[in-house]
Amino acid sequence: MDREGEDSRDADASRSDLRLAILSRGPRLYSTRRLVEEARKRGLDPYVADPMKFSLFVADGRIDVLHNGEPFNFDAVIPRIGHSITKHGVAVLRHLEQLGIWTAN
Repeated sequence: MDREGEDSRDADASRSDLRLAILSRGPRLYSTRRLVEEARKRGLDPYVADPMKFSLFVADGRIDVLHNGEPFNFDAVIPRIGHSITKHGVAVLRHLEQLGIWTAN
């Protein structure tokens, strides 16, 4: 196989290892469904996380995040945050960024 084919295959393999979360209050909203659909087309298994179900912790110079009481272990986040929860949503995003999680802007 040529070099180009190998690069493409490697990119697909690394993409499938990416843990993607979509922050949205409405998993049934059209925009959220479309993001999930497109992510799946690219070999990802996205998780839709409700931004209001995050617990943010700051203590002794350390930060942590839980979602539904469980550790939030994702590599990248796409936010779909509505006007009514903007302040909380931004706080969640800033916390995730501090943990080294890539956030779309």
